[in-house]
Amino acid sequence: MAYNYQKEKRAWTIWKEAEEKQLRDLGVDEQVIQKLHSYDWMIFNQNRQFYRHQAEFKDYSNQNFEWLPELTLTDVQAMLDNIDNQRLLQAIAGLDVMSQKIIFYRIEGYRNPEIASLLGISNSSVETKWWRLRKNLKKFL
Repeated sequence: MAYNYQKEKRAWTIWKEAEEKQLRDLGVDEQVIQKLHSYDWMIFNQNRQFYRHQAEFKDYSNQNFEWLPELTLTDVQAMLDNIDNQRLLQAIAGLDVMSQKIIFYRIEGYRNPEIASLLGISNSSVETKWWRLRKNLKKFL
């Protein structure tokens, strides 16, 4: 179900008007009430953006994505077997084993510190290699 902005805005307005009425009855200064109104409106808009995106994601997350090709990578060779672009394949195949493993682990979703511990090298080495690999491989994508 999609996020209904107008419905939420009406509910917020009713709540805010009731709150402001109570504040005025208690003798709170009008400037303070306006500052609270502005702050609450900002929070409402931030929440609105969050809930709107969340609702859009729920719409897509319930869909069946069987039409997507199944990509299961078990090792570097499986990764190379799944590359269709010949120029990209040649470029990656020509790299050293460490660089190929870094690409493989990045595709699998590992972060640089995790890759560093898996490969037994420093985090800065992984970051440097990944930066250079991205720079060189961008022209193929």
